[in-house]
Amino acid sequence: MDIADLKMLFLYNAPPNHSWAPFSTNDDSNNIEFTKLKHLRVGYHANHGANHIAVPHRDGHPWKLHFPSLESIEIGCTESICPLLEYMVLPSHMKKITIEMKLEHFQHYAAVRLPVANEIVLKVHPFSRGDPAGFVAINRMLDDAQGSNNVELDIKHRRMSMPPNSITSTAITRLLVAGPTSVDTMFGLIQQLPNLVGLIFHTLNMDSVQTDISVPEADDHATVEPYNTKLTGMAINYMKGNHSPDLAAAIAKHLLLKIPTLTKFFAHQTPVQLVHNFVETYSQQYPHLSSIEFGLRDDADSANSNWIMKKLYH
Repeated sequence: MDIADLKMLFLYNAPPNHSWAPFSTNDDSNNIEFTKLKHLRVGYHANHGANHIAVPHRDGHPWKLHFPSLESIEIGCTESICPLLEYMVLPSHMKKITIEMKLEHFQHYAAVRLPVANEIVLKVHPFSRGDPAGFVAINRMLDDAQGSNNVELDIKHRRMSMPPNSITSTAITRLLVAGPTSVDTMFGLIQQLPNLVGLIFHTLNMDSVQTDISVPEADDHATVEPYNTKLTGMAINYMKGNHSPDLAAAIAKHLLLKIPTLTKFFAHQTPVQLVHNFVETYSQQYPHLSSIEFGLRDDADSANSNWIMKKLYH
């Protein structure tokens, strides 16, 4: 098939030294243009300790891969850095961009400019440390794509704590955090990321909550000042062995009053009856409480994120 006629290209388990040379139609140029390609998926396998995935050069110059008609791209590069991100030339607007990579490898692509897209998904895989340079690169990458409709950041590491103030891009609309996160960091993120519509924390840490989470008495006519947020759905689960039912209930009450845009609220290790009683008592003064879909559990649950995502966003 002529490269000019390609509309979909899926490369699975590509070796580290994968070469784009077979797609070249001009022996005198390092530019390759996939004129009609609409969907590209590239998945690299582990590179056995090498520092990066090498993109072959022609006469000392790296390939430039042009995708003028591309609608979606998915790059899985979880074991090493991925120069393809630097050498591809994308259209100014796309339907979906998905990139999976370790946090520390994102720093190599701080200069990469993503186009505006209907949906951008960054999946950050296990990292050895809370590398600030990696988060700086992610924030910059997403800030450059301001105007994208849906921007999801999925922090997948379940053991490493996420440093406070590490996520700042206001382009983010959905945030998933697997690892230990303080309750105060959660409150801070809600305020720092005003365009969030969905938020999931798998492992909230209750230690040393500094935020004032008190709520007014039911007969107090003073209203709670809401957060400046578009958040409509959130799900929280607490760290095992680090749990106070009363504090969990207080956190839930605080969130429910401070986020009047909520339509779905899922919380595990949270006293179900206490929250239901609170909603019944306060719903007259805070009518939005009556419209929230609740998914509460008194016990712990690892909570399948795919199931939660479907519940929150559909």
